[in-house]
Amino acid sequence: MIVKLYASLERPQGTPYSHVALTLSILASIAGYWGLREADDTPFTSPSEASAVALYWLRSAFDVLEHIQRTTSPDLETVQTSVILLFLSYHIEGFSPNLRRLQATALANAKDIGLHLTDSTHNKRPEETQQQIIDTEMRRRVWWHLASTDWSLSLCGGPHEGTYYVQPRHMQVKKPRNVTDEDLEVESADFSRPESEATTTSYYLQRIRLAEVCREVADITWEIFAVRDPEQIAYEKILALDAKFAALLDDMPAVLRIDQEGQSTHPTVGTSHDQLVKQRYFTYLTIQARRSKLHLPFLVRVERDERYAFSREICLSSARKVLALRHVLPTDELHLGGHVRLLGVLHHFFCALVVLVMDVCVNKAAGSEEERKAEVQDAFRIFECARECPHSATSSTLLESLMAMLRKHKVRLGQYPRSMCELIAGTMSDGAGAADVEHLGYSETDSFNDFNFDELWQSYVEFGATAQSWEALLSDSGTVNGPV
Repeated sequence: MIVKLYASLERPQGTPYSHVALTLSILASIAGYWGLREADDTPFTSPSEASAVALYWLRSAFDVLEHIQRTTSPDLETVQTSVILLFLSYHIEGFSPNLRRLQATALANAKDIGLHLTDSTHNKRPEETQQQIIDTEMRRRVWWHLASTDWSLSLCGGPHEGTYYVQPRHMQVKKPRNVTDEDLEVESADFSRPESEATTTSYYLQRIRLAEVCREVADITWEIFAVRDPEQIAYEKILALDAKFAALLDDMPAVLRIDQEGQSTHPTVGTSHDQLVKQRYFTYLTIQARRSKLHLPFLVRVERDERYAFSREICLSSARKVLALRHVLPTDELHLGGHVRLLGVLHHFFCALVVLVMDVCVNKAAGSEEERKAEVQDAFRIFECARECPHSATSSTLLESLMAMLRKHKVRLGQYPRSMCELIAGTMSDGAGAADVEHLGYSETDSFNDFNFDELWQSYVEFGATAQSWEALLSDSGTVNGPV
């Protein structure tokens, strides 16, 4: 494509702008992730330079996309550009309204070029030549990528919580085949490798399976919003959905299991070891984060109804598994367990921390209170370390918002490290210093009788416009459950 793009500059009919946008988005993505690395083998003098260049290319890609929207019709490259920009923007600025608009535009453009009807009976694309086979498979991959992202984002909270754009009944697209890029060049249109055989599409097929479960969870979430009381939802539905999350973990392809780390069996054709390690951990991270969120409304009600003890157990277990990954999660190609640099991953950790904080605030009768407080305090250190990364301002906002909730509900975790106090103080609007932050909190003898379960739950799932509230915190951060 690059060669054709430069060759087109000499033609009188002009340049294909969608190819320009796609090239810019790829370059921005490469530079953006280089800006989060500590590796030495980059063409940039520093991570900050890489980040600056990434932002320049990102804005340029958006400019070209806007020009395409005004002057011509979209094509497959236009949609692919939106997909890349969607993920890059998420890890740079979080889950913003601009990101929602980009997602909606990408889906609209995809429908304009008929991606949702790729395998329709009345619109079946021919798959006779090898190029036709490749083109059709690419259309399936792009559409299912958009659909799975849409369903996954339906659990991101805010006004869009429990809703999604893509309706399964309104699409006729076969799922991508389990094939390598080399297979596409030589094999027939019906060729597919066994699911047990690892390929470059193994991760994306698992991503689709997870998204389908997320869509069902979103439907339950919408029911909860409709009745305004999770206790009115048949608990058997929650248990059935939890079983599907458990099945995703149990039936995970061997190549994507985190217990396969360091083993050379099940090699993946066309995927580097570094890519495979990231796919393995990100898959596990996302499943556990979504599973925890499914049970969260019932964790805060377990003291009123012991039926929900299972939800508390699974919710806490999944949250702890998410936080445990900070010790091994790949932050770049060279290191495991370094500082969390991807904003989307940091958000997953934040939601897991929310679970622990809510449990400390709500379930005081559960015992081991000091241990649970120490667990929360240890998790806070993730955000202390993250202040060294490009998204330090977001890390500070997340941390201060959690501290505000602890103060509101009179929970004191103990003495905070001086460096953490300085981080929090830098975001407080009342001019407090680090010394003031060290003494924030309340004694354990203060009353918890005025604690409101529903208020705490709503403050977690609803987004607003004020940065001082829980709603704004999650809105500004994009929440953990974004398109990782």
